[in-house]
Amino acid sequence: MIVGTFGHIVFAVSDYRLYLLKGLKRKSGAKIEEHEVSGGKPRVEFIAPKLTEVELEIMLLAGHGVNPAAEAERLKEISEAGQVHRLMIGGRNLGRFLLLELEDDWEKGLGDGRPTVVKVKAKFKEYR
Repeated sequence: MIVGTFGHIVFAVSDYRLYLLKGLKRKSGAKIEEHEVSGGKPRVEFIAPKLTEVELEIMLLAGHGVNPAAEAERLKEISEAGQVHRLMIGGRNLGRFLLLELEDDWEKGLGDGRPTVVKVKAKFKEYR
């Protein structure tokens, strides 16, 4: 079952592949300007919507069709290249995003240093 995509990265859960989304946070809002009023409360002016920010927690599990170290490196390359892709989650198009920041946590590994479980925190920003 495909849970979502970001460019060529496919978040999927099946008997053969685990590229699991563990959590999603989305942040949006409005840009405003406050104008001082002599003797009164400030007036608020709406300027524009803010760019949406999305945070995902991704679990990469070896033995389920995923090489955790290679996939973490692939995400790093996408981020460092400044690639912009559509972020799709649950069949819903969230828009075009830039992968801004990654944090890898190599939770478990083999005796030779290869990770078997890597938790990745990824931060995206809407791209216009």
